[in-house]
Amino acid sequence: MKVEIVTVGTELLSGHKRDAHTAYLGRHLHALGLDPSYATSVSDDADDIRTLLRTALSRSELVFVCGGLGPTLDDISREVSAEVAACPLAEDPALVSHLRQLFASLRRSMPANNLRQAQVPKGATVLQNPVGSAPGLIIFCEAEFAGRILILLPGPPKELHSMFEAEVLPWLHKKFSAPILYTRSIMTWGLAESAVDDLVKDLVVDGDTRTLAMLANGTHVELRLSSTDPAILTALETKVLSRMGDYAFSTEGKLLEEVVAELLISAGLSVAVAESCTGGRLASKLTAIAGSSKFFKEGLVTYSDESKTDLLEVPPYVIKRSGAVSKDTALAMAVGLARKSGCDFCLSVTGIAGPDGGSEEKPVGLVHFALAGPNGIAHQQFQFGLGDRAQIQARAAQAGLFMLYRALAGISIPEDGNDRGSLSKAS
Repeated sequence: MKVEIVTVGTELLSGHKRDAHTAYLGRHLHALGLDPSYATSVSDDADDIRTLLRTALSRSELVFVCGGLGPTLDDISREVSAEVAACPLAEDPALVSHLRQLFASLRRSMPANNLRQAQVPKGATVLQNPVGSAPGLIIFCEAEFAGRILILLPGPPKELHSMFEAEVLPWLHKKFSAPILYTRSIMTWGLAESAVDDLVKDLVVDGDTRTLAMLANGTHVELRLSSTDPAILTALETKVLSRMGDYAFSTEGKLLEEVVAELLISAGLSVAVAESCTGGRLASKLTAIAGSSKFFKEGLVTYSDESKTDLLEVPPYVIKRSGAVSKDTALAMAVGLARKSGCDFCLSVTGIAGPDGGSEEKPVGLVHFALAGPNGIAHQQFQFGLGDRAQIQARAAQAGLFMLYRALAGISIPEDGNDRGSLSKAS
């Protein structure tokens, strides 16, 4: 079966809003074995919507239409869909009553244009909206596109999600007897997408992205494994993990900061961070986790040389001798933070995010990390040569988290350029 997703809204094409519906629906449909073949955004123009729906129905048996179900003049998905499906609209008394009751419960008078939302195409199934006024619709096409189905969903994400999960998912299971699709999401860091591909490409048939798909997002590479047979999935997962080794940090699709948080909480350990080039990204990632107060004590953005000296007690001669972006300064930042905070782990980062400030000796993208912990202090150096300022900062934050993850998981931190010594936890 061919499945297609259409998102409606001029704001999606003008760049004022991002299309989040395709990713949401794609994940749920993939789990049902109903992977979409096409996804398209279209403006609020009636002719454009009409043309796209005719194209979609000519090639796909099931088409989802997201947005354009509101009461205003530019909300025309309902009317155009009914026209293309050859299913005339008629007012549904039950929906009229529902809308009046909804507005009465809100102690608001209902504008007359809301009655447009009570128009239902002939033979359509109405989908209840528990958090909004726009009902969804399942339209069974007639005439030219007989046998094809349009599923109309509201545009606001909260409304679409609740309606899809409460109304559409059960209908899809019943209608298509969709088998259960078991999945794993193996998250990796430290290997480029091409390197990951080279390690696993022999495990699946060429082009079979439904069994093993690779998704790179800039800070990590995700391997998505899928099968209707749990035994096959487990065997494939074992093979993939053996290839990935220590580069894999989750088999459940968890972000690196989530994994780090779980390890810190389960061990009853605390962490503090001192950041220069990442400008607070490490602290932001860690404190975005619910319950972060259990493990995160403090974060300092010591951007200037003076702040490194004043707040972290980095000796001025270290910065003068080696520079702010150096192994020595990173180590001194972590040591100073450990002495002041008393945390179990203290992570520091200093580097050159660009686009200016680089040199032949220290190019843009050079970043030093240091981690002070119960077993001593470690240093790592990375050269993030590709990407703009924001990308370098994001990769640096991820690298710092991965360094902390290795320490928490009992995985050795690569010794190349590392110092391990007798640093006490606090003094």
